[in-house]
Formats: sequence, C-alpha cells, structure tokens
Amino acid sequence: GGLSTKALDWVVTVAHSLINCHDNEILAKQNATVVCTCVRAGYCMISGALSLGPSAVATHIASIFRLWHRSGKHAEEGTRYLTPAHDLTCVDAMLASVVTFLKSCPDLLLAVPDALNRTTLLLEKVFPVVSPGGRLGDEPEGNPAAASRLESAKASLMETFAWLPPGSFAFAADRVFAFATSHIKRGTENETACSMISSLVTSEDKIL
Repeated sequence: GGLSTKALDWVVTVAHSLINCHDNEILAKQNATVVCTCVRAGYCMISGALSLGPSAVATHIASIFRLWHRSGKHAEEGTRYLTPAHDLTCVDAMLASVVTFLKSCPDLLLAVPDALNRTTLLLEKVFPVVSPGGRLGDEPEGNPAAASRLESAKASLMETFAWLPPGSFAFAADRVFAFATSHIKRGTENETACSMISSLVTSEDKIL
C-alpha cells in the first residue's frame, strides 16, 4: 500500500513549489489570496505525505524543516504585499502539518539529528507571534475567516507542544501553560462544547 517512492518524491516537489509561492512578490502583489491558497495546498500535500509514516518521508524531513522555518520567519516578520490575515492563513496550514508530523512520525524526532531541537525552536518562535499582543495574535476585527484561522492556529500550536517529549520546551513551559489555560477558560466562558471534558475531568472535580 501507499505511494511509490517516485510518486512521493513528486508530491513533495510539487508541495515545495506551492509553498515557495509565499516568496513570489509578483504574484502576491497581483493577488495575495492566490498565494495563501498555494501555500495551504502545499502544506496539505506535506501533511498527506507525513501521514504515510516515518519510513516513507525520512529522506524529505530536512527539506520540510526548511519550509517550516521559512514560514515561521514569514509569520514573525511579515511578508510584502500580504496582510497579517494572509500570513495567519499560511501559518495555520504550516502548524497543521507540524501536528501531522508529530502524530505520524514521532520516531523521527530522535532518529533525525537535531529534529527535536529544530521543532522546539520553530514552535517557540511562532508561539509569541500568535499569542495575545503578538503580530498575529490579536482578534481580527470584522474578519470572521481570519478569526477562525487564529483559533485553528492556536489549537494546533497547543497540540504540537502536547506531542513533544516532557521537558523539551522548559524555557517556554510557563508561557505555554498560561496560554493554554487562558484559551480553555475563554472557551468555557463562551460555553464552547468539548467532547473531551468528560474524559479529562475526574469524578471528584465533576462535582465542581
């Protein structure tokens, strides 16, 4: 089952080309939304490739890390002709692919030299960007789509930290905990339904 090596190589190559549209200023000037669509499509392809497991994508991990870190830099510094809402769309797709990597290829965190460190550095770079007060972290006004992307990016970011081995992000742990509790508190105040609550809360705490 799965894709042949040749087909997977082609998929990853096409994904790179799509994601690299983020640096295409001519295209961004003409239509920034098209750039976002290309980047999201590229990261969806990367996620699909990663879901095949570590043995299938091991040879591509180095180049995927380069894509992630460049996208992290775009989120941090901004991109010419793209608004923060556009950058948020791209970083949301990138973080979703990181989640897929951690869920489907956790063995590569230790098998690939420096993979754990590079993953942690990436997440610690993006974390303040999408946190309140960060470049992309404030609630977009009058843009429901961007607000949805922000919530999705925050959820993916929290999930990525949850997948990392204990102690691997010691410097950011307190901020991540505060970020997560604030997010959960806001969801509770807004009466957001969560099917996981019953499995996370003990019988003693349910009384509260």
